[in-house]
Amino acid sequence: MLLVPAACQAQEMLALPSGGPPSAEAGFNYGGAAGAFYRESRVAAAVPLGRFGPWALRASLNAAHLSSSEDGYFPGELYRVGANVSARNGRLGWALGARSNSDRPFGAPDTEDLSADLTYVLSTGTHRLLAGLNYSSQRSFWRGVPFPYILYSYMSDDTQFALPFFLRTRLARNWWLTLAYIPVKNGRAALRYETAPGNFTELELYSRLEQYLPYGRPDKDQRLYRYSCAAALKRGLPLGRGFTVEAQAGYAFFNYYFTGEKFDDVNARTKLGPWPFAGLAVKFVPAGKPAARR
Repeated sequence: MLLVPAACQAQEMLALPSGGPPSAEAGFNYGGAAGAFYRESRVAAAVPLGRFGPWALRASLNAAHLSSSEDGYFPGELYRVGANVSARNGRLGWALGARSNSDRPFGAPDTEDLSADLTYVLSTGTHRLLAGLNYSSQRSFWRGVPFPYILYSYMSDDTQFALPFFLRTRLARNWWLTLAYIPVKNGRAALRYETAPGNFTELELYSRLEQYLPYGRPDKDQRLYRYSCAAALKRGLPLGRGFTVEAQAGYAFFNYYFTGEKFDDVNARTKLGPWPFAGLAVKFVPAGKPAARR
């Protein structure tokens, strides 16, 4: 069995046992330099759907609009749209999803990524073991090939750990360290000082690889990739009644895009250069059920 869990399953294992309360988020980021700009607006929501027989259902939806201006071939308008339905019955769970990262979302089958997961919890308690089978029609690696995986996690009040790879641990009172890696080039390291849920200051360093499937591309096997590394300072403040606001300012110091059949097939690489950015987001989780610390 492959020790390579899907990202969504890692998040599910670290969520509340019931799957969590309803949640919603809306925000934007803006950055640029030397006459080029990059703006992203996004919304996301998740809600329990109740029960269907023995199954507890949950649905999520996310959407983002990316607008950019530069001299290369990167599209000026792109979208990320996705939806997911998951269910759990005791130790058994499944999830079905569809997303489209494209200049014309769901405009053609080759712009769509369909996914499915089947999971079974082998052991519970402080030490947890989960086995699963993941499928994705447009994964940036092993595309269209179902593969099995095993996820191990350790859960305590001060430390949450999963292989591979997620770690959140309390360094001292109010101080938290988070380290995460999601294949193939997505990583995050964050140091947070949090005095109460939603009231925090955080320093974050991350890398991110995004895959897009432009509509009408001549070679359907070709993908468009955008990679960035950045550092950001974040400040979160609770607004009451379950609402929090998060502001950030940062600097993207490594920024480029390219085309290829896979993430490591780099063609027509175009460097964007470094640029500063800033962002603002408002999040909602019902009062009395704060989101887990990151």
